[in-house]
Formats: sequence, C-alpha cells, structure tokens
Amino acid sequence: MPSPRRDRDLDQLSGTTDRIVRHPPCDAIVTAMLTVVNGSGDVPTVRAWSRLVGRSETSMYAVFRLAGVPPKACLDLARLMRAALAATDRKGYSLFDVADPRTVQRLLQRSGLPRGLFTAMSLADLLNQQTLLTDERNSALSE
Repeated sequence: MPSPRRDRDLDQLSGTTDRIVRHPPCDAIVTAMLTVVNGSGDVPTVRAWSRLVGRSETSMYAVFRLAGVPPKACLDLARLMRAALAATDRKGYSLFDVADPRTVQRLLQRSGLPRGLFTAMSLADLLNQQTLLTDERNSALSE
C-alpha cells in the first residue's frame, strides 16, 4: 500500500509533464522507469528491467540510444527513487537486491547523493541533487 509520503512526493511532481515536449523514446523510458519505481522489488540489471517491461534487452538499449541517455543511469535513478519512496524507518540497504552494502554505497556515490538518503530525502530533493542524469551530462552524450 502506498505511503502518504509517496503520494505527496508523486503529487508534487505531477503537472510538470505539461511543459515537456513529447518524444516517443523518452516516453518509453519514463514508462519503463516508473515500472521500477512502482515495483514491489528491486531491479538490479538492465536485463531484468527489460524482462519486467516486456521488451528485449536489445530493444531497451535501442530506445536509450535514440533518446541519448545511458540505460544504467536511468535504471539506477529509478531504483533510488523507488527506495526513497519506500523508505520510512526501514534500513535503506534492505530495499536493494544486493549482497554487499558497499554496492549501495557505490550507487549513492555515483549518484552524488548522501548516505542518509533513505529516510531524510524527498523525491523532489533526490531528483534535484542526483548526478546520474543531468542536462550537462546528456548534452555531452548527444554531441
């Protein structure tokens, strides 16, 4: 059952799509990311993600190539969003399907996020602070 915090965070982000120019590959990526965010469990690999959304791995990579964004960065961001929304008083590491907590630490470090992400950060803050997908990074990818 969704938490009140999750509903509030998602409500804060609603309405922003009015300003977004529609781009079919980006729509497919957002839909795939929301599948992870709203999922009941962690999705650690692009292969598992492609199965979850009903696409071949090759098709997933093609969509990301068309949009000019790295698939692993999108997956990692979706995983962090899911964890931030699901975290209440649970230990954050338990929200990820990893054997070693250092894997989550590396994910947080790669994302530019603090260690205390799971209980102290709203979804809006996570999206503003993360460094996985940024305008600067994506403009360099499209050149």
